[in-house]
Amino acid sequence: NIALTANAGSGKTFVLSKRFLEIALTENIPLRKIAAITFTEKAAAELYQRIAGQVEKMIASSDDEQLTGKLKKIRRSLVSVNISTIHSFCINLLREYPVEAELDANFTPVDTTISDELMEMAAEEVIKASLSSDEDSHKTKSLIRLFSSRGIFAKELIGLAANRKNILELKNRIYNKSEDEIAAFFFDVYIKITGEYLEKKFPRFISDLNIFINYIQETDPGNKNIVEIIPLVNKLSIESDNKNRIDLLKNLALKICTKEGNIRKCFAKKFRYDTDEQIRIAEFLTDSSYFSYEEDHLEAEKELARTGKELIYFFDKIIEKYDEKKLIKGYIDFEDILLHTRKLLTYENIRKSVWQKFDYIMIDEYQDTNEIQYEIFLPILDYLKRGNLFVVGDEKQSIYMFRDAELEVFDKTKKLINETASGKLLVLPDSFRMIPEICLFTNYIFRNLFSEPDILFNEVAHSELVCARPDPVKGEIQFLLEEDGGLSEAELVSRKILELRREKNISWNRIAVLTRKRKSFDELEESFIINKIPYLVMGGRNFYQRQSIYDIYNYFSFLLDNNNDGACRNSPFTIL
Repeated sequence: NIALTANAGSGKTFVLSKRFLEIALTENIPLRKIAAITFTEKAAAELYQRIAGQVEKMIASSDDEQLTGKLKKIRRSLVSVNISTIHSFCINLLREYPVEAELDANFTPVDTTISDELMEMAAEEVIKASLSSDEDSHKTKSLIRLFSSRGIFAKELIGLAANRKNILELKNRIYNKSEDEIAAFFFDVYIKITGEYLEKKFPRFISDLNIFINYIQETDPGNKNIVEIIPLVNKLSIESDNKNRIDLLKNLALKICTKEGNIRKCFAKKFRYDTDEQIRIAEFLTDSSYFSYEEDHLEAEKELARTGKELIYFFDKIIEKYDEKKLIKGYIDFEDILLHTRKLLTYENIRKSVWQKFDYIMIDEYQDTNEIQYEIFLPILDYLKRGNLFVVGDEKQSIYMFRDAELEVFDKTKKLINETASGKLLVLPDSFRMIPEICLFTNYIFRNLFSEPDILFNEVAHSELVCARPDPVKGEIQFLLEEDGGLSEAELVSRKILELRREKNISWNRIAVLTRKRKSFDELEESFIINKIPYLVMGGRNFYQRQSIYDIYNYFSFLLDNNNDGACRNSPFTIL
């Protein structure tokens, strides 16, 4: 079992394909017993093509008849190989055991467009029925007032339904308790997490405070303000209760800092201005001020608990209505696929049956794996008591927290692998993609940014990139700055492109512009048109994703099929 941490551009797809082929050649097992899981369909296709290409190269260069025979057999079997996304992998399992999974044997997986549409319909029907109900009318109106409009309330409920895996967990873990118990839980968790955050920085803060006090006492012995601070600092130094610490920090902040978060002038004029200690004291007290709470916090927590229980009540109704609509059509959405597969693997007879199907599981982009995916793959290998697991990922490239990606899963899996007899934790620090200048710049910047990672905030430690690019490409890092504020960023970029064309004769298709957000495209496109710069938008909204085209598409869909209610509702032309 291997956990491979691979930096960007380190060739992990190459490693995956080589490992797949090595297993196929040496282990004498059918290819169907190997499963390679990728994050996207595109990545699955790329891995398949890479393996197929390597097989062809080896056949062409091999003089060994036995090896050639094996390779040709592998080539014939590639058509049925298990290289897919996790959802495709799970769909295959569900189709094999539909009865045990409690699904229609002819179920249809649907994308987010259809599932969102069904959720919107479910939410609207539930709200409408609740407003007409004597039992639910008051609750519904109260929540609509809280969210300021019926539309926003519906949107919030849809958001809860879309995230039902986590909401169901919260419901079972928290919201099945009384309001008082939930309120107490909120405050206890708040104090615990606040304490964990403050604990790491506390020793240095106390040290800085002592330096601060000693200096003021030496330079201004008669300073009355410092006399008021000393007892608080002494109490804070020995206090271990998080709640009392927060109270003491609140009082200390009022005496040392202004409302703007700066050291008060009665100290700053005596204390060395902007020393590291002074900056850290002000920052720590400013941060800790966010954790202070009002005396009547319990009432607020009770109100939060009450509102949460009411939202859970309507959440249950929407899920019930949503499930009804899916059942009628035989639909399952992406979340259903994972939830049903996890439940399926809780049955011992199914688990044992699946054990026989897979000896090797390889998972790409493992940093984007969540708990439910972990609970699918690890049981298939009996938590590494049988079979073989190979995972590859990079904590620094985890960008899907909004989809429940959890770095803790990567860490937990690495720990589990390391505890097995033949488990290995490997690292690929080399980057075959970046030129030396970019590697140097990246290491220089992120060495400091990632110097003190806080696990509480999902932060990761820095690891040096090693430039392994073979071709001697020269480059440089430049900053485009407009000091007078007369030019927009888009205009600065356009001028730089024209300069590259004019002075270095670089062709248009050798220049790429990356933006942080899609909304920057419009400004750039306008500037490129004015400056007559030919361009092609990559990764933005394609032709069929534009709203105007989508509206026309839905209109024609409805004309072709008058029973297509979704297309009818989604096209504004229907209203016209």
